[in-house]
Amino acid sequence: TINANTQLQIKIKSNEDYNKITNLKIYRNGICLNSDNGYDELPNDNTNDLIFINVNTTKYIFNKGGIYTVEITDNFGRTLSYEFKFEKEIPTGVLVGVEHNGKTKDVVKFMYDKDKYFVVVNKDNNLYEPESSINDNISTLTFNPEEESVISYSIQLIDKLDTENYNIYKFIIKTIKPNITLYGVEPNGTTGANVYATWEVNEEQYTATYTLNGVTNEYRKGQVLTNEGNYTITLKDEIGNTNSVNFEIDKSIDFTIADVSGNTYGVEQIKYINFDVRIIANETLDIFVTKDNQEIDYEFGLMITEEGYYLVKLYDIYGNSFFFYFTIDKTPPVATLYGVENFGKTNSSAWICSPESNLTCWYVKDENYTNTYSIGQEITAHGKYIVYVSDLAKNIINFEFEIDREIAFDINTYRGGISSEPVKLVAYENLKIMMFRNEK
Repeated sequence: TINANTQLQIKIKSNEDYNKITNLKIYRNGICLNSDNGYDELPNDNTNDLIFINVNTTKYIFNKGGIYTVEITDNFGRTLSYEFKFEKEIPTGVLVGVEHNGKTKDVVKFMYDKDKYFVVVNKDNNLYEPESSINDNISTLTFNPEEESVISYSIQLIDKLDTENYNIYKFIIKTIKPNITLYGVEPNGTTGANVYATWEVNEEQYTATYTLNGVTNEYRKGQVLTNEGNYTITLKDEIGNTNSVNFEIDKSIDFTIADVSGNTYGVEQIKYINFDVRIIANETLDIFVTKDNQEIDYEFGLMITEEGYYLVKLYDIYGNSFFFYFTIDKTPPVATLYGVENFGKTNSSAWICSPESNLTCWYVKDENYTNTYSIGQEITAHGKYIVYVSDLAKNIINFEFEIDREIAFDINTYRGGISSEPVKLVAYENLKIMMFRNEK
């Protein structure tokens, strides 16, 4: 190849004077290029020179990529075939403001070498001529965003010397703001009720925040907002299109969740628990509780002690409401120790299996080394172990065992050496000792 891998050059040489070429054929991708009228490599270019292939011409330059086969027949009737694979560099340009196959809400520019390439641009599958400028040999195309629109662009960058060699760049400019639907209040309105917001679910990735009295937090779709204050909910898509709504909640539900010792918890802290809790009203409230989807009688201040999945609904006299759920699980997780008995010893390995999921496991080795443990993981290293298995409600069981892969003893001479003193062997565990004298 020559000219920075943009052209293929074929030279034909004969090393002996008596060896003459009598026939010459050149093929590209299996198609013979020989023609009495000449081979027109670029039929759309009137300035292109025809290529005549004959035995009198021993040098050829081709611009198109492909597999070239040269067949030579000499005056002895011998035919030789040579094959060349010419892979041209794919035309390249520079996208600014977006990646290939990406999305943006902002201006996009595309720069390319106009001396080497030309472009065909499509806007929503229709031919389109974008705004352009030229600096030296660099052409820059500009794609401006349009209000409240989703537009797909494709740029076909084509090699001027080989129209079969091209590259395609695609991107989307989207300026449609995400739509927020409020429940419980009108935008810019005031309410004494709970408020939540939703938005359409599609392939877009959204992030949302809410600002309460100047403090911003993450917002989850459908999350119920109950606290008093001035709110702004902001929804942003993956490319930065943003929409916001404002409203005010002027009342709140005031209650407390406490355990038997008086410790208090937020609703997020009791999603999975293994202890009793009570709900205390700090204002005039109505309460409705379901356990495992069945409504139960409950009075404020009474302890909830039975295992189950609970849904709690609270209402005040102003129409404000608050719902939350939690699970009481006092049952320890089910797990089985294999390879050794609990509190036992083995010289092999041990592992723990469980039919349950969402377990957290760890072990303590030799009373000072702690590491995470995965159910089914085989433990083989020498040491004393306590393995702990915990469920989501922090019910914990443990297994204690020892893996003994060492013999504990000492000897008062170099092992395998010679001693002039009596040899003493001290066993630090119950051992069977066999001694040999003069190998007998």
